[in-house]
Amino acid sequence: MEHIRDEVLTLILSGHETTANVLTWAFAYMSNNPAAAAKLAQEADAADWITNKSVPTFAELEESSKFASAILSETLRLAPPVWVSPRIALVDTTIDGVHIPAGAHVLISQYVTQRLPQYFTNPQVWDPKRWQDPAFESSLPRGAYFPFLAGSRKCLGESFALAESRLILLLVAKNFTVSAKLPKAQPRTTYRAKGAVPAAIKERV
Repeated sequence: MEHIRDEVLTLILSGHETTANVLTWAFAYMSNNPAAAAKLAQEADAADWITNKSVPTFAELEESSKFASAILSETLRLAPPVWVSPRIALVDTTIDGVHIPAGAHVLISQYVTQRLPQYFTNPQVWDPKRWQDPAFESSLPRGAYFPFLAGSRKCLGESFALAESRLILLLVAKNFTVSAKLPKAQPRTTYRAKGAVPAAIKERV
């Protein structure tokens, strides 16, 4: 019973709150970037599976959500739901001149690393266009962008999370316009908005 409880709690935290957080930030960032919101709406209008009210295959979703993917990548860069992660050093090592003994607890931060100017031009600016260059992500060194972590502890739900987030972004963009102020952050277990995020939602005609 305890094992089942632990698995359910993991699913709630990892598969529900994280997706809700990143979508909250995505819609808020788009509210301050009308051109991006308009481009997403155009992409949604061009998706045949939405027009036909059918369930897309993964390939259809992948093909019809290029800009939605760029929006997610940029939002995950600036507002990664998992923004800091603990690790244990397996061996004695030195990183940037700092000695780390085996067994020491080390914190790695996606929030910090994914804002480094040596990897991202204008790192504090939300700009999904940077991800539209197919060579951009592959040009990044390993560990510069890791919203789903990496290695043996990489999130198993990455593909599912990205797919459901693309679906939601496209379906909302097809039917509504969303306006929300960019909230203050309240980093806790996840990188979340502080308090409620009021939004104005209008049906598209």
